[in-house]
Amino acid sequence: KISHFSNTQRGRRPLARAPSLPFILLALSVVPQIITASVGMSTPTSLPSKIQDLKQTEIDNLHSLATAWAGLNGLVVMRPTGIQVAPISLLPMPFPRRVYKQVNEVMLDFNYLVHRVSLDYEFLMEHLLPVAESDEFQARLLKILKSVKEEGVRQPLCLGVHRSDYMLHAAPGAPLVPKQVEINTIASSFAGLSGQVSRLHRYLLQR
Repeated sequence: KISHFSNTQRGRRPLARAPSLPFILLALSVVPQIITASVGMSTPTSLPSKIQDLKQTEIDNLHSLATAWAGLNGLVVMRPTGIQVAPISLLPMPFPRRVYKQVNEVMLDFNYLVHRVSLDYEFLMEHLLPVAESDEFQARLLKILKSVKEEGVRQPLCLGVHRSDYMLHAAPGAPLVPKQVEINTIASSFAGLSGQVSRLHRYLLQR
């Protein structure tokens, strides 16, 4: 979905000190960050996991196959200690349609909030300067923000590419509830690995 707003649309109450700029929100697909591996149909109150039905020897065999496949097909990441297999689930996890619709319905609201906060210079300086004292990356970002503030905004359009990460919370006897882990406004390095993960899962399910 691509939606275009002005800062006064959608009936929002403007945040204090935020300048008015037109902007575009580019909503990426919601990718659940699931660690527990599973296959099968989902139920309203539980996360089914076929991996629980496997013997340890079968799990070890799948692990070896997955590690070898990932290395041969570029499903890896660079770490300070060397190249490692990317953090992935051993088997695919179903994500209920009801929950997917729920997180999609609040997506634009979260994106709008992040956009308005990003334009509030005083708010960012007040709350991020203490962080920048011990975080070099944040310090560099605030330096850029200060320079842009001093020079004046020359680009009338803003493009926000945000990714919300969710995990499913399964309380005993209760419906599945999505829990937001974080909103990414910069990092998108694993987007190119999603297709490889699907290929790996298809490969393992055939074993």
